[in-house]
Formats: sequence, structure tokens, C-alpha cells
Amino acid sequence: MLKNNISFVYLFFFLLISCNDNNGVFETDLHKMKLHGNIKKIDKTSYYVKLYFGGLVKAKRCLFAIDEPFHDDIFQILYFNQKGNITNRLYSDLNNHITGETKYFYDNDNRIIKKNDGNIVRNITYDLKNNKYVEIKKYPWDEKTINYIDKNNNIIKIDMFEKNILIQRSCMIYNSDDKKISEKIYGTANKGELSYDYIYKYDNKNNLISESNKLDIKNEQNYNYNENGDVIEWCYSNSPLRELLFGTYTYKYDEKGNWIERIYYLGKGKYKKVEILTKRIIEYY
Repeated sequence: MLKNNISFVYLFFFLLISCNDNNGVFETDLHKMKLHGNIKKIDKTSYYVKLYFGGLVKAKRCLFAIDEPFHDDIFQILYFNQKGNITNRLYSDLNNHITGETKYFYDNDNRIIKKNDGNIVRNITYDLKNNKYVEIKKYPWDEKTINYIDKNNNIIKIDMFEKNILIQRSCMIYNSDDKKISEKIYGTANKGELSYDYIYKYDNKNNLISESNKLDIKNEQNYNYNENGDVIEWCYSNSPLRELLFGTYTYKYDEKGNWIERIYYLGKGKYKKVEILTKRIIEYY
């Protein structure tokens, strides 16, 4: 039962879509990831751990784990250009062998124009006069995504096509701080009718504190943050009175304010159990 619920949380997080900041400039990857300084490289490794005589003992490595509050950044190594965007994303197996790499290419305005993972190439073109940009994937079948944006470059609509047939549409609404507060997703699985109706709430520092689906009012995710803007608590509940999953985090930071060590605990109170240690080696320009 718990495994099924965890899987559901993963699927929910996969549906989250990154938005862009204001001032007419596309948000950089460093900004999206709440990273500070001019970062060149991040090498991240996670381990299952246990308490032993008051200390932490590493067990086996883990690649895909519930310790990511937003299911973000499942990678081994990231490389950034000096403008703050990812150029290479490397993946590894449990034996630390590189198993894949995605390369990202940008134009002179630091806008992404191509993604290549070695098998599938995605090309992105911009038509900002008509407030949109288009991503096209040609393999293994023709696939096209059209992103419509507002004057602040927030994505307000996404249309996804397969073989020129519309298969999914997402519509977003933002608040005055350019934070997404609503997202409606329509799909062909139910003949184009509304599939998801997400609501997002934020604190006074624009940190996401709640996300829920109006079509499934029993399920809700809530988050609390520290002064650095990193999640220190999250819970997934399937009713107003019951917390199904609960996690907490502790961090260690470098001199730039980026975390370099994170410990994840599953549960709370007397049921709280240390689960995962994640370390990041950060190299700066």
C-alpha cells in the first residue's frame, strides 16, 4: 500500500511544469533550482543510510528516491554555462557508471534551441511576436509541443500534438508575482475533457506551500521551508484528517548558500526514521 502511494506522489510531481520569471527574460536553470553564485558543475550522489551508535552509516546508493520533495533533478552530474543554464546532464547507474547524457544548445540570447539525449533530438524555435515557442521531436514518432507565453514569458498554454493530432492541452494562470496558481490539463484519454485541475498556494516569500487537484479533493501536498528557501517538511495527505506520508529534511550549506549535504527522514515523531543522505559537490567558475 505504501509503495503504491509513493508511486502516486511521484506521478503527481511529474505533472508539475516549470514556469518563467518576469522582466521579459527567460528564467535560467540556476534560478529555477534556487542556486547561488556562478556555478560550473554539480555532482550529486545519494545513499540509503541508517543510524549506528549515534552516527550515520551509508548503505547502497540510490538513484530514484522519495527524498526529492518535488521529484527534481534526478541526475549524477550537471554542467552549466556562464549564463546559468544547463549544457550537459549526465546519468549514472548504482555502480557510478555513466549510462546516458543529454546535451543542451542555446542561441545568442541564451534561449534553448536543441536537446539531444543521443536517441531523441528536440528542436525549439521561437516566435515571440506571436507569443509562443515550439518544440518538435521527430523520433520515434512526430511530436510537437507549442508553448504560449504572456508578456512576462510565463507559459500560459501548452498544446501537445502527435502526428498533428492534439493529444493534450494545459492552461495556466499566474499571480502578480508570476507564480503559477492554477493549471488545468485536458487529455484525449477522456475525449478532451478536463483531467486535472491543480491549485497552487504560496507563502509571503513566494515558496510553494500547497498543491492540490480540485477533481480529487482528498489528495493534497503541503510544504514548509527554512530561511534559505529549501523544503524542511512536506506531507502528502489523502483526506483532510489523515497524513499519508510525511518527510523532513536537514541541510548543510557552503559559503555561497547552496546546500552540499541533505538528510531525509521519513515519518515524524516517534515514527521518524532516517532514510537518505544526499551530497552535492559544487564547482564554481
